[in-house]
Amino acid sequence: MEEAEMCEDSGNVHWLGGPGSLQPATVGAEMAAISSLHGKFVVPAGFCLPMTFCPRWDDTAGLEAVLRAAVSRFPRGDAGSAPSLRVRASVGLDQRAPRMRLPRAPSFHNVGEDALVEAVMESAAPFLSARRRGQVEPGCVPSRVVVVVQRFERPRAWISASFDPEAAGRVVVLRAGWGLREDDDVADLLVIDGATRAVVGGQVADKRRMTIDAEGGGVRETEVQAELRETPCLDGRTAREIASRTLELVSVLPTPVRLELELTKGRLHLLGVPSLNAVTES
Repeated sequence: MEEAEMCEDSGNVHWLGGPGSLQPATVGAEMAAISSLHGKFVVPAGFCLPMTFCPRWDDTAGLEAVLRAAVSRFPRGDAGSAPSLRVRASVGLDQRAPRMRLPRAPSFHNVGEDALVEAVMESAAPFLSARRRGQVEPGCVPSRVVVVVQRFERPRAWISASFDPEAAGRVVVLRAGWGLREDDDVADLLVIDGATRAVVGGQVADKRRMTIDAEGGGVRETEVQAELRETPCLDGRTAREIASRTLELVSVLPTPVRLELELTKGRLHLLGVPSLNAVTES
């Protein structure tokens, strides 16, 4: 399937890179920024589903019909196999609304088509619940919360890149680990000078455990191979490339900038720009 066809919006589904996904008022600032970065980064194919797509999120039959129609547009794998998917929620409130602390939504990796409805519902559930409890003003959350469904590919390493122009030293800070990112990951640290792109600090962690995709769906934790435990996840060339791309975005995105990436099949995949979320996570 051609990329242009993949990016054609359909009803309440807004494909990353398509016209609907470029509108912050429709998909939030983070997803609009990711859509605008096609070409600068590899962005895994996917679509956004705003929480306003139907009046009742407990209409699972309607939700399933929308999702199946969208997933059918993903390219099929070998022997016509359905793609494995990644599901998460992206949140951004109107800048005029007060910043609020909302519960963190779960993310799901390596999701099969049969489990997609449940994953989408669980990603959205914390924000629906918060709205019902009156933690947010009516009208704010539905217009800025989307569930993002993207094609999942097994990553070799995860990477977090951050740059704060107000911080001393003006450096890009990189953290990286093997496999998929988890909240309590032990990670390598690299500090890149923003002016020279030279590595000016950091350390290699003893990475004993990693999270990977599991056979049949979902993820599992496993031990890192002995020879990789104290091997850097990033070489200097890749680290400098990430730093350069992070600094390029400073002029077009609100600062400070934080990017979430993965190294997959030797290419950098952009997954998120969490610094653009207007909600403070708990």
